[in-house]
Amino acid sequence: MKRILILLFFVFSFQTLIAAGTPQQQVRTREELDRAATKVYKTALDQMAAGDYWKAAQNLIIITDYYSKYRNMDAVLYQLGNCMFQMNLYSAAERLYVYLIKNYIDSPYVSNALYGLERVYYADKKYNKALTYFQVIQDRFPKMNEMDGALYYAGQSFFYTKDFTESLILLGKISPKSSFGGYALYTMGLDYLKKKSVDDAIASFQKILDLPKIYSEWNALRERARLVLGLIYFELKDYPRSVDYLKNVSGNSAEYSKALLGLAWDFMKMKEYHKAVPPLEIFIQRFPHSEYMPEVYLLLGQAHLKLHLYDKSIYYFNKILELFPKDERRELVIQSIVKNIDAEEKLIKQIQVNLLLMETRLLNSISIVSDKKYIPKFMFQQKNQLEKKRKLLLREIVKERNEYENLLNQIDQLRLVYEKRNRDWRSYAEYGISRALYLKEQE
Repeated sequence: MKRILILLFFVFSFQTLIAAGTPQQQVRTREELDRAATKVYKTALDQMAAGDYWKAAQNLIIITDYYSKYRNMDAVLYQLGNCMFQMNLYSAAERLYVYLIKNYIDSPYVSNALYGLERVYYADKKYNKALTYFQVIQDRFPKMNEMDGALYYAGQSFFYTKDFTESLILLGKISPKSSFGGYALYTMGLDYLKKKSVDDAIASFQKILDLPKIYSEWNALRERARLVLGLIYFELKDYPRSVDYLKNVSGNSAEYSKALLGLAWDFMKMKEYHKAVPPLEIFIQRFPHSEYMPEVYLLLGQAHLKLHLYDKSIYYFNKILELFPKDERRELVIQSIVKNIDAEEKLIKQIQVNLLLMETRLLNSISIVSDKKYIPKFMFQQKNQLEKKRKLLLREIVKERNEYENLLNQIDQLRLVYEKRNRDWRSYAEYGISRALYLKEQE
């Protein structure tokens, strides 16, 4: 109802403007329009703050449709670009940022739009192009408010282009108090690992654990740092220290399953087989559908074998055989997975093309280039029809993108099945069973 009232206010305002007969009346009407547009703009900002980018975009588009001379149109275009970016409509966001830069050259939002383009190209994995825009920001706006963000995405871009030294330089310039500070430390740790500077990597990840609790988003980062430190010490064969980090990974963390598996490996390496069993049993209870289940069963089988509990050992090895039954029909299904992956990837490419076309149609339906001061009465009906079409188009884009993401997830699952099969878990299990039977007979 609120949206309808705002829309009716716009219609009434424009009708009044058209009918006005004196300059004073026209000025008064423009002021009313300005106040109405500002109200809609603030509503959109509140919706963005709440994460409702869909509704925010629709409100911002209303301003571009009905009041192209709004004094803060540069801000509207910038925030509309941000909405498109947050909805992963990168092509649409790019066009809005570029339009803002070209047509509002003196706007204070030009630096923000350049930063927006850097983020767009980084998200689209066009890292060299992202770095080009970072260089422009660094040359023209070295003191911009978003410089920490610009440094972060540039550092990430250098990381993915394997220039780890340059990545370290830029990420090291980010303020520790910035919301990007913790994430910068994490990538710096990875940079050091790539450069084989293990001590520096450990120090970087340790700094994440010592960060003040300023941002709630860093909680997940701390859990990931604990996991990585535990795995690093495992690779260094410092198993007790690895255990210290892994056992402190929160049970509510996304990293918990990997931490449990890491703990089991630590205890196996230390030959404390009785300690390896509890984390693996927790794993089975908490993550019964994990892709790591074959490895969990294998470790349980080996641990019980070492503990001379042969029947239990055989039980867990048989669990692996149940996961990978020897069935010719199943083999044919597994062999067809590779073909399915190719077919799905072709479908994804077609969906990407469709998304680009729909984003272009969406942008073309937004009146950001109109020079007309007023809208005649007969245009209101067409405007309303256009708005309805645009809403449908937005829904179509979101639906298409969801399908795109679902296909990506399906491909990942297909690859996991194929890779798990290729590891030939059956051979490991069959060997474990035969070994357990032999040892049981010897005793």
